[in-house]
Amino acid sequence: MLLMVLSINTRDTWALYSSQAVSSQNSLHGGSIELSVTPDASNSSEEVIMTPGSSFVYRVVVENDGRNTLRYRMRPTGSDEDDLCGDLSLSVQSGDTIFYEGSLLDFSYAAPALEKGNETIWQLLFTLPEDVSFNSSVTCELGCHFEAWQDYSF
Repeated sequence: MLLMVLSINTRDTWALYSSQAVSSQNSLHGGSIELSVTPDASNSSEEVIMTPGSSFVYRVVVENDGRNTLRYRMRPTGSDEDDLCGDLSLSVQSGDTIFYEGSLLDFSYAAPALEKGNETIWQLLFTLPEDVSFNSSVTCELGCHFEAWQDYSF
């Protein structure tokens, strides 16, 4: 019996920046960057059983809840080449545009600027190639790390 399980964990993620400086007649105010990442309501399950040649789609919503335009980077975490994660391929798409196709573990993408109040829905298509074989059950526990920074920063 060949059993492969892919588990994706998502939870809200955010970063904050705020600053104020006052000197005699000058006042400088900084805003905030707040990035939230949540699973899309259309996702059916956080645990998937895969067989060679199968694939599934997982959607995440990335939203700028802060006051400043921000940029962010996303990359997988918690996986290694010796488990199922090392064999998965990934296609990353938003709308009709495909931003990445390749090995799951090689994925890292810095998104364009995201204006305050805007959101992007990312569609992640995970595929297990048909020529993959295993002698026993294998798993992949996958997370996704998001880093955010203010757009136009140094």
